[in-house]
Amino acid sequence: MNKMYKNVEDELIIERALDAFGCQNQEQLADLFHISPQDLSNRKRKGTLLKLIEKESFRREISYDWIKTGKGARTFGHGTGHRISEPNEDYFLSQSVNQSGKISDSLAKTAAILESKSIFSDALQSNINAFHYALIIEKKLNIALQKIDDLEEWKKTVEQRLLAVK
Repeated sequence: MNKMYKNVEDELIIERALDAFGCQNQEQLADLFHISPQDLSNRKRKGTLLKLIEKESFRREISYDWIKTGKGARTFGHGTGHRISEPNEDYFLSQSVNQSGKISDSLAKTAAILESKSIFSDALQSNINAFHYALIIEKKLNIALQKIDDLEEWKKTVEQRLLAVK
């Protein structure tokens, strides 16, 4: 790829990132990434800025493909473009210690995830639906297997009666 074309392409990606992240200029983008404007320029030149943009787009549920190409849906999941706050370390520590195994704790955690309006909510909802469907199918399978057993017993009875008639 021509270097001049690559630079123009990178600038378009940065422009879409500015728009998506609500930044007016590259200085605000640098602030968002907690880096200096000079570091942002260096990262642009070295080609490492796009990794930061990709991570931020994920945090905001903005399609990185959209940022790269300008095509397709801008957000995914329930994405609003607002940054998803990351839980602090204390949250993870409390969650790993507090594994009581109580159904009520699992239900509370499940509800929190489902109400989060994040990609995790969509994934969990999909899994719940799949497991629920699997339970229904398992019940139907057990009913069908019982009917097969009943029919095999009936078949033996009929065969015995036919032999008795001969």
